[in-house]
Amino acid sequence: MQKIHSIQVLRALAALSVVFFHVIGEAFTIGAAGVDVFFVISGFVMGTFAINATPGQFLYHRVLRIVPLYWAVTVVMCLGAMAGVFSSFGFTADQLWKSLLFVPYVNETGMLAPLVMVGWTLNMEMFFYLVFAVGLALRAPMSVTAGFLLAMAAGGQIMEWQSPVMQVWTSPLLIEFLSGLFLSQLILKWKSGGLIAIGLSFVGFAIAAATGEQTGLLRLLSWGLPSLLLVAGCVWLETAGAWPKRLLKRFEIVGDASYALYLTHGLVISVVHKVLGTGFLSGIAVLMTAIGASIIIHLMFEKPVTRFLKKAWSSDGRAVVSAS
Repeated sequence: MQKIHSIQVLRALAALSVVFFHVIGEAFTIGAAGVDVFFVISGFVMGTFAINATPGQFLYHRVLRIVPLYWAVTVVMCLGAMAGVFSSFGFTADQLWKSLLFVPYVNETGMLAPLVMVGWTLNMEMFFYLVFAVGLALRAPMSVTAGFLLAMAAGGQIMEWQSPVMQVWTSPLLIEFLSGLFLSQLILKWKSGGLIAIGLSFVGFAIAAATGEQTGLLRLLSWGLPSLLLVAGCVWLETAGAWPKRLLKRFEIVGDASYALYLTHGLVISVVHKVLGTGFLSGIAVLMTAIGASIIIHLMFEKPVTRFLKKAWSSDGRAVVSAS
């Protein structure tokens, strides 16, 4: 797979934004928009690298990318709770199987979130993958995905769903995946276009930061649109040959480990706060520990597991689509 350097940097930025949000709190609510950036990136990557895959290849690679680490973090949290390490965390068998199989449910706090709190985004992500796979099977991934996601999002605005599954599957945030998907088909080799898009995204995020957190369609406009402009601007800048690749090269390491950082930073926050309490120094410790731990997990768990499973798959005579 040809590496898109700007996408790796954006992954790092998105993951770090979420970490900052969870460390700082309401004073940095805009950091939660890192999720919206991830959604746009996901759609873009699928449209760039998976558009010609078979449904089986596509779903296998997506499961390979998402499931092993997510399941590992979930199991570690549950074992930690049973051992008394995470005293404020509990779970039931029903919550465990739904979390592992990406089935949305409402937890005891009233949130649509699995045991790993940030996993609510993966529930939405897996639904997008399923719809895209159907599009691949019908040999019309763009039109099928667009039509279905738009219909589901529209249904979410018309109906007041009581089902947690339908609440997730009709979220307007699904449009962010779709925006990235169509962005993959609109590549500009125009440096000024990239700079303009990035500039507009900064303006949009600044306005969003001043207005606070939004939900539903308002989030789609206040956070989703700037996220789309940011991803578009960076990709267009790289396409035009103007991306500062050498300057940001080391930052790509965090991008490579961004999934691990996203999934595990909550555990790091819990442990560091137990040891150091809260405050500025604790926040620095969380940031440094979370980044270091995520890079180690990426190198020592994600990559070896992915390599092993890919080898097992390819040894059976089947190819694997390369899309991270």
